[in-house]
Amino acid sequence: MGRWLELFRTLTNGGIDVLTDSDISRHTGPYVKDRPLLLDVSTHAPVRHGVSLSVRPSIPLKNALAVPSTSRNGSPFPAILSSIEAPDAAACDTALTVFCDFETRNTGGCDLTKVGVWRYAADPATEIICFGYRAGGADHSWAPASHSRDPLEELAANPDVAFVCFGGFEQVIWQKIMVERHAFAPIPTKRWVDLRATCCSFALPRSLDKALTALGLPVKKDKEGQRLVRSLSRPNRKTGAYPELTPAIIERVVEYNRIDIVALEAMRKQGLARLATSEQAVWELDQRINARGGYLTIDAPWIVPALLDRVPAITGRILEPAAGRGHLSLELQRAGLDVASFDLHRYADPLVQDIEIGDIRGLTTLKGFAWVVTNLPYRDLTELTAHLTRLGARDRCGVALLVRAEWLIPKARRRLVHEHPHFAGAVMLTARPRWVERGDDDASPRHNFAWAVWSGTPRVGDPWLRFVGKPERKPMQLALFEEGT
Repeated sequence: MGRWLELFRTLTNGGIDVLTDSDISRHTGPYVKDRPLLLDVSTHAPVRHGVSLSVRPSIPLKNALAVPSTSRNGSPFPAILSSIEAPDAAACDTALTVFCDFETRNTGGCDLTKVGVWRYAADPATEIICFGYRAGGADHSWAPASHSRDPLEELAANPDVAFVCFGGFEQVIWQKIMVERHAFAPIPTKRWVDLRATCCSFALPRSLDKALTALGLPVKKDKEGQRLVRSLSRPNRKTGAYPELTPAIIERVVEYNRIDIVALEAMRKQGLARLATSEQAVWELDQRINARGGYLTIDAPWIVPALLDRVPAITGRILEPAAGRGHLSLELQRAGLDVASFDLHRYADPLVQDIEIGDIRGLTTLKGFAWVVTNLPYRDLTELTAHLTRLGARDRCGVALLVRAEWLIPKARRRLVHEHPHFAGAVMLTARPRWVERGDDDASPRHNFAWAVWSGTPRVGDPWLRFVGKPERKPMQLALFEEGT
């Protein structure tokens, strides 16, 4: 959503006139004359430019109203009031809508900001402080020590009830803790309404506090309460003890939690609801991919040969420790390599029949392997990369990882990539890999990818940079290529 936010800020600060001709021409669609008038989010005036709806932060003009230059909560930015269509009455049924928010902490050193929500939620030392929710206009708060599970248990089991949250945190905590530890009913992805995703679709900020400001809502994030919740996961520097959850602290956390729930309801009443049908389908697919832990590398038939062509040193016995259904393993085997594969989960319809069950974190040696070649789960990429490269350097085993190209760049990768003595170089893919089958009208993949390569022995000289693209093939040749015949 970076491009959306960039356009939104550009339009807010300078209006439509600051866009260059190239900005407009790149996103001009073929059916401009058939489109409805649009409302610009910065000026609230009808837009008559032919910029594609897929990237313009504008929406169909409906009951446009004059908007004050200053928002109700004091922000100097114009509030975006009339640019969101009012949801239908059925979608606003308060009896079938739950606005919810978790407050949690970890007393085992598992830092949410470093390991990601899935690892954090699965950590035994992660605990729920409270789960606040509003249903039917009434506020409730549940905690593991609560004597009653009503009405939460009934709401979770009701297939018609939608749970509204901001971001993916609540979904993961519900599955990994509420379901697996406390035996509540699972809530399918389609029953979650992620208002952060909806904000992105309207080019609104992804931060709750900033989104409230942009919408001109009077609710403000409780920063003091936020600092308190975060402090509960930090041990005392002298004693190493974590703060005690006293009744007073819990009461203050519940108060902070309730403000976020009020904010969700206010956003919902402003008109933020589910995504458009096509965007909702993409969002649900993305949640399923996140839950599974990684992408299925369906473009492996050209990605793997590209790696082997640019890094001919990849020979010998190969380990694929995040195999999924076996897309990479299959292509490595087709290249004549001896491949051992495992994954944390077992998937239906595997492409190779010898995929074992195992956890990368449980690996203690890479002896017996010449290379690790894999596509790690993005949420655990940094952690697992550090683990594999540490073992590889010790056991003289190379590591080749398929990563987003931009992942290699930040200074946070200094020790792992930039200054790592075994980092050999990168193979940049000049075509963007697919992760799901595309229809005729689907957009192109969003991210550029590269093979990051660490050698089993210390590097001599500077890291190299090589480029490779997807081979150009005629339709019949491409079909044979993808079928592997």
